[in-house]
Amino acid sequence: MAHKLLNHFVYFNSQMTKEMLISLYRDFIEYPIRQKVLNEVDVEKLFKEELNQTRFLGMGNPAESGTHLLYYFRQVNNINKDLFIDQSKVDLSDTQIKRYIYIDDMSITGKQVCEYANTKAKEISEKRIEVNCYLLCATKKAIDKIKNMNIFNSVESVFELDESF
Repeated sequence: MAHKLLNHFVYFNSQMTKEMLISLYRDFIEYPIRQKVLNEVDVEKLFKEELNQTRFLGMGNPAESGTHLLYYFRQVNNINKDLFIDQSKVDLSDTQIKRYIYIDDMSITGKQVCEYANTKAKEISEKRIEVNCYLLCATKKAIDKIKNMNIFNSVESVFELDESF
């Protein structure tokens, strides 16, 4: 039993978690936006405009890990704190907001994300506003389950766990 547990034990220290948060921002948020505005003359200005039209939310309620990660995510990526909101602050009538990005630490089955996403994330999606879900770690099964909800425009994980988890 101990051998099986040790074979499935993955530890991410504080520095590794911060590096994953940097990767999440760079690979799933910054690069896609920059690619979108690549042909424009002032890429940096347009990137900042796009970023300012984005709101970041933690997956789950304020006492859960998704919202806890937002603090570190904001710090390591030097993002303005005004771009981070609580779920209750989502204003679907604000036409200046182009996208909402949910961030969470881990999903093994996808069940909790799906349950949580069936509330505000679904409302956002129904308004045809871009809504994405980015995870630090997830299994392929969880990612597929979340994608199959057809709520999120994009579902990505920095680190994909194998199915033994």
